[in-house]
Amino acid sequence: MKFSIPEDIIIPFNQGDQEVFARIYQELYPFIFSYTRRLADSSAAAQDIVSDSFIKLWKNRGGFENLAKVKSFVFQTARNACLDYLKHARLEREKAVLLSKQLEEPAENLLEAAERRAELLDLIYREIERLPRQRRLIFQLYYLSGLTNTEIAARLGISEKSVSNQKTLAMKTLKLKLNKMKAVSMPILLAATHFGTILHHFRSGW
Repeated sequence: MKFSIPEDIIIPFNQGDQEVFARIYQELYPFIFSYTRRLADSSAAAQDIVSDSFIKLWKNRGGFENLAKVKSFVFQTARNACLDYLKHARLEREKAVLLSKQLEEPAENLLEAAERRAELLDLIYREIERLPRQRRLIFQLYYLSGLTNTEIAARLGISEKSVSNQKTLAMKTLKLKLNKMKAVSMPILLAATHFGTILHHFRSGW
């Protein structure tokens, strides 16, 4: 498309002239909206995208060499926004499909899964509590509180090597205890508990 407005208005536009911006908006809007509408397949979404694109144009004024650069900026901004919108819409559809499938699952299966998760959680808590005091504290600080070996060593006044050794011993103990729970569905467990990081270390031996 060719502009019907003079090329020299790029100077006042770069300087922040709002009337010139309004002329550019009126000139480009029909083309940008038509382009966006075809990509987004939604009038409401297209209007929002076009509005946001012109807002970004105004915020980025000051460095445009000519009107062609202005047009290119708005089109590219709108195109990127459309792609983001379509990606988000696709993810929302996938979530809706997944939720629909979950709702179709028999209630007995959901109850059984919940009971198995509760059973394993109870086992994990009990086995953690049975660890020697310092080993249990190191385990909790690292896996549940997210502290580093250095931070734990400083807090407890011991060496980082001791922290590492105690973590290893704790993991071996728990892995040995949890090996008898192989029948538990790991994907369900990992999704339902905050022990995902811990159990990730066990899976290689399951």
